[in-house]
Amino acid sequence: MSYVRVMVVQDLDAALDERLRIACALAHKLDSELIGITAVNLLDSFGYDPIIASESMTDHRERLEARVRVAEEAFATHVKSWQLTGSWRKSLAHSPTEFVIAESRSADLIVTGVGQKSRVDPADLIMAVGRPVLVVPSEAEELRFKTAIVAWKETRECRRAVADALALLSVYENVHIIELTSSDELEQAKSHVGEVTRWLKCHGISATSSALEAVGDTSVQLAERVFIEGADLIVAGAYGHSRMREWVLGGVTRDLLTRIPCCSLLSR
Repeated sequence: MSYVRVMVVQDLDAALDERLRIACALAHKLDSELIGITAVNLLDSFGYDPIIASESMTDHRERLEARVRVAEEAFATHVKSWQLTGSWRKSLAHSPTEFVIAESRSADLIVTGVGQKSRVDPADLIMAVGRPVLVVPSEAEELRFKTAIVAWKETRECRRAVADALALLSVYENVHIIELTSSDELEQAKSHVGEVTRWLKCHGISATSSALEAVGDTSVQLAERVFIEGADLIVAGAYGHSRMREWVLGGVTRDLLTRIPCCSLLSR
């Protein structure tokens, strides 16, 4: 698998967005086309934003179009400086999430943000987009392509995530497969991660593995491994369920998005 097209979700006025820099570096490293995308629902934002409630629709549209142009110009500048092939997509008639989900039909990987700087909830993308999603936290500054961690778990979601991540893992100097488990299942876990390591090596990926006893908060333990290994990427399966027609992510998946300060590639 290769990432022929990488799509980066741009927020309005994102001239200095670290997400865009990381997406450009990734597209450059993988020789991929980069698609920039942004959206805002003109009618929804006009009807519910108290700051602009007194504006006319014409003024409101012009203001949003100006903000979209700022984001597009930032995208074009970065694409040119990285010598990439790029294209831009925008909509003033859709919510950002629904527009990205629809347009992802022609992309291999979606790059998005998390937290207050992101207008798209990555959980919604992960559960609905049908593509791997690279989530960039606000603390991330770059991908160094040196060490990545695969948070292994014996599930369909994890197997899917690692397969979806092959193109990205192939450009890392070392990939460390880690399974956190109970003490009585350590030997079995060692066998699991050893097989994954051998499979990755068949794909030309330099990999090592370890099975560790889960102690306390799994997310905290993963964060410690990120620090110890000097990793800037975690690959993991995304786990969730439907409740009252809304997707709810499991605890570890949600923590990967909110508590661990490195990029996470998640797939479901």
